[in-house]
Amino acid sequence: MLRRVVALTATVAVAQYANLEKYAAFDTTHGVASSEGLSLRLGASSAVGGALLHGDEAWERRLEFGAPSVVYDTDRYKLWYGACVAGRCGSGDATRAVLYAESADGVRWRKPRLGLVHWPVGGASAANNLVVMGAGGAGVFEDANPREPSSRRFKAVAAVAPRGGAPRRGALASRDGRAWERPRLGTGAGSRDGPASAFWAAALGRYVSFAARGGGNGTVGRREQRGWAGRAGAATTALRGAAALAAFPFYSAYLGFAAARGRCEPYWSPDTERWFPLVDARSGRRDVVPPGNGVVCGRPVVAGGRTTVYYLEGAGNATLRAVAYGPDAFAGLGAGKRTGTLRSRVLPCRGEPPAVTVAVGGAGSVKAALLDVRGDALAGAGKECEIPTFKGSSLGRFPLVSADLWTSDHLLERPRGVDDFSGTRARGTLTLKRT
Repeated sequence: MLRRVVALTATVAVAQYANLEKYAAFDTTHGVASSEGLSLRLGASSAVGGALLHGDEAWERRLEFGAPSVVYDTDRYKLWYGACVAGRCGSGDATRAVLYAESADGVRWRKPRLGLVHWPVGGASAANNLVVMGAGGAGVFEDANPREPSSRRFKAVAAVAPRGGAPRRGALASRDGRAWERPRLGTGAGSRDGPASAFWAAALGRYVSFAARGGGNGTVGRREQRGWAGRAGAATTALRGAAALAAFPFYSAYLGFAAARGRCEPYWSPDTERWFPLVDARSGRRDVVPPGNGVVCGRPVVAGGRTTVYYLEGAGNATLRAVAYGPDAFAGLGAGKRTGTLRSRVLPCRGEPPAVTVAVGGAGSVKAALLDVRGDALAGAGKECEIPTFKGSSLGRFPLVSADLWTSDHLLERPRGVDDFSGTRARGTLTLKRT
């Protein structure tokens, strides 16, 4: 029987949110079978700097109240945000635009003069950081669809207003996030109302997007489509009581940060259609970042040994701020001073060491028992165990004391099929990653 107390040095978990072999502790649909004496816990965050970016350029008349989009690309952070650049800001005749900034550390941002868009409209100068004119509420993401060419690596959904026309749904694509193709109007998965977010849902084989509906009446709609330039399905209601939802795949499930009641409230979904609030059972806390006067969060960025959530604060001229979390530690299941126990569902075991990401208090402890499909402990000695079959296993029982369990997984590196290990025996160590 494998049953041992965690006594490991800290390691950093690799946050591959699209990895379906990893399971969030709150995912009761795919990963968790039962829990006793455990309650939902939200992770602790710390502020990253102060005010990181303001609307201080002549063309940034007012930064838009929308979710900032940040991607870490090779050696730099890339940021897309919205602003009113002409007309009466806040009215129907305002001209909106998507702007670009970049940073080496995610804290100090610069606005490069790209030479792509003329400002003022019809003027001679393009020495600014504008990338798309006439678009607002944009949600930019790095596309994980393996069938899409590198020339359309970055995608965006936005409310695009043709000259003299009303805003329409728009889908955009770019190789580098700076120069964008002409928007495809009325065909994308976005919304004419914005703010919007979108991603490739590998498990569904579709693009899924979320955007405010009905001119900001507190309803977030959901659309899906197979191809990026194809026709999107009819909008359905994903969430009520929110102005926006920045949604993204999170291992076996999906997370979303909703702009509601002046906060960024976390929700989770097993399928992108049904969304459930994540509320700390002990404190009643239900926010991802400090509450403020109008707060909209973007999807998190994993880089530099931290997971960072960027958000815009201020319903008038917004300011960019950020908080950082530990690896995977948005939400999980925690135990108090008495022992609580989690039991996983039967999960695929592919010959790699199973692992969990857990935060242990000073007097806390974690034990683990690796079980087979019948619920019996696998035979083994010391720190290793014999795994006679790869058709399925359960990470089994996790007795916790003063500890929070965030995620668990069976496959730490590249995916491999079950048949790759047919008829073999292997030895594996149950690794517990302490944060």
